[in-house]
Amino acid sequence: MQQNGVALMAIGEEVLRGEVVNTNASWLAQQVQALGLPLVAHAVVADEAEAIAASLAYLTQQAKVIVVTGGLGPTHDDITLEALAQALGVAQVLHEPSVVAMAAYFERLNLTMPAVNRKQALLPQGAEALPNALGTAPGVWWALPTGCILVALPGVPSEMKGLWPQVAQRLTTTLGLLPTATQPTLPIQQEHWWLMGLGESHMAELLGPLLHSQAPVVAPYVHQGGWVRLRLSHPAGTTAAAAQQANEAWAAQLPPAFWPHVVAKTEAVAPLPCWGTLVGEVLQAKGFRIGVAESCTGGLVSHWLTNVAGSSAWVALNLCTYANEAKTEALGVPLALLVAHGAVSAPVVQAMALGMVAHHNGLACNPTFEAKPLVGLAISGVAGPGGGSDDKPVGTAYVALQLPATAQGPAACWVRRLQVNPTLGRVALKERFAGHALHGVLAALTQGPSALSALGWQQV
Repeated sequence: MQQNGVALMAIGEEVLRGEVVNTNASWLAQQVQALGLPLVAHAVVADEAEAIAASLAYLTQQAKVIVVTGGLGPTHDDITLEALAQALGVAQVLHEPSVVAMAAYFERLNLTMPAVNRKQALLPQGAEALPNALGTAPGVWWALPTGCILVALPGVPSEMKGLWPQVAQRLTTTLGLLPTATQPTLPIQQEHWWLMGLGESHMAELLGPLLHSQAPVVAPYVHQGGWVRLRLSHPAGTTAAAAQQANEAWAAQLPPAFWPHVVAKTEAVAPLPCWGTLVGEVLQAKGFRIGVAESCTGGLVSHWLTNVAGSSAWVALNLCTYANEAKTEALGVPLALLVAHGAVSAPVVQAMALGMVAHHNGLACNPTFEAKPLVGLAISGVAGPGGGSDDKPVGTAYVALQLPATAQGPAACWVRRLQVNPTLGRVALKERFAGHALHGVLAALTQGPSALSALGWQQV
């Protein structure tokens, strides 16, 4: 058994079969590491007493703490507590305070508690109940005679997360994790770098030996939407100051071509960075607004931008000009450009971006409209599965970025051709197109023209 090691066990047919994604495991893993505790195993088992007993027997040999999620409900297939009690040879005892708490929960909802819910208060003898303010099933804390600690939590993520502070506090006290003046226990230090526009293999080629660093330890991961993440981590016991110093020394060796791909840095691995937050913060700092003209993405860029509360301060107007007629009528794209080059082309997206700026400037004559310099963004592409051609296959898109004049330079338009793997499918292609477009906005406003050039944009 690893000293203070933690194992996670999810119980449920729906999780085992992949019908429900086990997001609890990733969340709990992060919380455990934040306490400075090592993870030693993950397990997923069916709602079967034999499977639960076998997994428990194995994990108690590997870990000091076992955190179980799922199977605490009131229905016949919720057998976690029964199976745990059976596996460890003890009876179940009705915990009356939990029954009272359940009845009060239903009363707050103006409902009568069904008798079947009493099952949730049947705890293994020797176990303690952890009050659940968000649901009916109490959590369970069970210090086993073997020295292991068994924790059982509901599978409902909100309830599991609501109970975790009680568990974390008890683990901290029971395992002696409270910092002392002579031997503080420190959480594992991690920093996550989120990259866009750089595949995992190209990133490895660009970083070379830096990818094999041990201070920090660097590990790459691929995520949906074109994101690549670098995890920079340090052993438990490393102070935050020492970790930061090591990270900065590592970053100082990075090649210049790497930096345009760095979009965000976070302490947590989830959720994925929010484009609306990232772009919105920079636009507000610059005193700019953005206007988006979309074709192939069908409003996805606008959706991401306006997912952020208060985005009206920096989103001016967005148009979904899907049809060619809409590009002509709403944005003033000359019909001759569409005929000569097609909707998916550099000249057309440039005209779309300029048309968005003109549209915005037309609104500025309204005295109630707060005029700010506008960043015009336009995108048109082939998301498939049909509609491609030899020179513009599925996965092709053009993006234009019209930047306003500033004290540093005149207004300028930049265009980029994107070529994304067509086998990803229509929805994923739209996400990649939208991500690359907003990546260009962020790079332009934070790092300038050199970053755009490095990412494949060309000034026109």
